[in-house]
Amino acid sequence: MTMQSLTRESLTSFMHRFESFNDGLIRSVEYRYIAAGARKAVITASVMDHLQAQGWSNVVLTIDEVTEIKLWEDRRTSCQVLSGGLKVDWFDGVAFLSFSLSIADPTSVEHFRESEFYVAGRSVLWYATAYDDK
Repeated sequence: MTMQSLTRESLTSFMHRFESFNDGLIRSVEYRYIAAGARKAVITASVMDHLQAQGWSNVVLTIDEVTEIKLWEDRRTSCQVLSGGLKVDWFDGVAFLSFSLSIADPTSVEHFRESEFYVAGRSVLWYATAYDDK
């Protein structure tokens, strides 16, 4: 598996291939503290994939040098179903990814911070694997 970089230039084709993660399911969220204070988030989601015959893949997103992360849920809400898809933008060299329906079209860092589930980091890498519902 080859990790690919998610950049402004590759974002449109990434979002098209994976239907902007609309109606996908988050399978796992992992947050790691690395040496020297670095932080990493790894998020796996099952999403529609235009390049797969079966129509779905698991996409693993690795956000390196995490600068901010927020995940808020209670008994009545869940961020697992990506009803609003994935929103991505860059501000001052930092990628912001929101996985929450709570914001529609974020246009600023402040909008992303209103999300119930977002991650910001200096680098985003991804790869797709065969669909697995586990």
